[in-house]
Amino acid sequence: ALAGLLDPEEIKDCKRYFQFSQSQVPYPSFALQNNNGNMARIRQRIEQLKQRPAEKTQEDLKGDGFRVVECPDDNRIRIYFDSVPSPEIRGILKHNGWRWSPTAGAWQRQLNANGRNSAEHVISRLEGTISTGEGDRSGLENFS
Repeated sequence: ALAGLLDPEEIKDCKRYFQFSQSQVPYPSFALQNNNGNMARIRQRIEQLKQRPAEKTQEDLKGDGFRVVECPDDNRIRIYFDSVPSPEIRGILKHNGWRWSPTAGAWQRQLNANGRNSAEHVISRLEGTISTGEGDRSGLENFS
């Protein structure tokens, strides 16, 4: 069966490898033991993601020098700043579980209830009110 796929020199190399290896199987037994369990777990996770309700995204919230955006495709909530935030603001973000994403160019967190609550908390620390177009905090109640 290998004769059509490999040339004679490669067949000799394979035989030589298996002759001097500790075992006569190409994979150690522990590498294959939990494959069925892993496949079932991944199938179950895919079904969970498919059944996840299509969350309606909130409108972007804008503040003084920043905006908050929900990205359901990436399952992230992001805060974009107009300029590099001060070390104090970065400390607030880090303390509340936000991480810098060079790829997105924003501070981000997982998009879930905790992420939304954290965004509300961080925003309240950044400034007293949020501008949602009307100059009030009306968009924030729907954000949590």
